[in-house]
Amino acid sequence: MNPFSLLKTAIATLIGNKATLYPYALLFFLYMIALEVLYFIPLEPLRAFFGPIVEKLFGEIFMHYPYNMNLIPKLFQYAQIVIFVFFGAFLIPTSMQLVVQINNEDEYSLKKAFGVAARNYVYILIALIILVACLLWKIELLNLIVERASRIRSTTGMFAVIKSVILQGASYWNILMDVFVQSLFVMILPIVIVFKRKIFTAVFVNIKLLFKYWWIVFIIALIPSFLYLPVLILRNVSAFTDVFPEITPLLLAISAFLSVIIDAVIYTSITILCLLKKDLR
Repeated sequence: MNPFSLLKTAIATLIGNKATLYPYALLFFLYMIALEVLYFIPLEPLRAFFGPIVEKLFGEIFMHYPYNMNLIPKLFQYAQIVIFVFFGAFLIPTSMQLVVQINNEDEYSLKKAFGVAARNYVYILIALIILVACLLWKIELLNLIVERASRIRSTTGMFAVIKSVILQGASYWNILMDVFVQSLFVMILPIVIVFKRKIFTAVFVNIKLLFKYWWIVFIIALIPSFLYLPVLILRNVSAFTDVFPEITPLLLAISAFLSVIIDAVIYTSITILCLLKKDLR
């Protein structure tokens, strides 16, 4: 089965079986709670608790409009990481287990799915920590590349082109690198949930299977990520948020929603791939 058929099947599964979307809906709800808290930090009663922390770490100016809008994206990124790792380690495998139940033509049960996710929570948590650690390392690598590119003094020729491609396309390279890193680890979760492997065995099997299914996995991770491009374009237009700083939380909410949808499609597609390919067992 090609990756496009897997993506189509995954979308049909999610739409046709709403229960598979409930865990992702809860994940998005947690993201929105975090965003709301960050938005209202300058106001009481949140200011009393979070205000001194923000002032000490970032400066008192970020407790005032519109400077607080410049800080929210950074803080929200941290919040998303924490929520994705510690809550996603339970919610994502819950949805994956529901897909397994549907594939087995069983009457799907959230209670049973919760039980499977709870029993494998530590394994999935370790997998997501490894994934996030690699993504954070990737950010440092990209920042280093951008910093080196900014030092190029050439205004014409090949080096000028390289500088322009790196600096102007940094955000898009970031997405492509995200897809690459996610492709390296995305199969670990279904290997743990579907085939009940322990984390270290799952990592080994994941590495082994990547040699055979790399392009399928990469395309599955790549195609849904295109949904993020319109928001990325808007966020890269600095004049847009400079004139309307209030739009920043809205863009963050939209990007969080799209990231949840992208994760739902990717993890469901990979789960279906594992269920279809006998050699993955």
